[in-house]
Amino acid sequence: YRDDEFSIQYPEWKENVDMFDHPNVFIVEVDNPDFESAMRAEAVNDRPDSPFSVVTLGRRVVSYEKLDNIASQAELQAYADNKLFKSLQTSQTRTFYTGPSGLHAVFDVVELIRDGESTLYEESGWRLDLESPYKMTHTGKRVVYL
Repeated sequence: YRDDEFSIQYPEWKENVDMFDHPNVFIVEVDNPDFESAMRAEAVNDRPDSPFSVVTLGRRVVSYEKLDNIASQAELQAYADNKLFKSLQTSQTRTFYTGPSGLHAVFDVVELIRDGESTLYEESGWRLDLESPYKMTHTGKRVVYL
């Protein structure tokens, strides 16, 4: 969907970014019967450019998890680091409007071009009003990094 002279886009749109439930400290522990003591790993979001980091918030928002078994301390740390990496991702939902368009389906990937900026979205829903002006409402989602 382009915003050029042949565009079927309407100018209005809505956007929502999920900003809920983003811990900035991840603590993972495991009692492994093969080792004398419990293993513990910690990963901290201390990035100054992250809106949920310990630095930005000025406090620790902790996610604690106790695992049943894991092979080594290195694997446990990699698990905690992966939880931190995933916490830097969230979903962005954009609702935009066009004239009738029937050449796509839910879960298709669509390109939305606005003001020279191109963004890809997975279309998660659409609706066509069956009365004039036959406006089609699209909902697209994508992953964004915080």
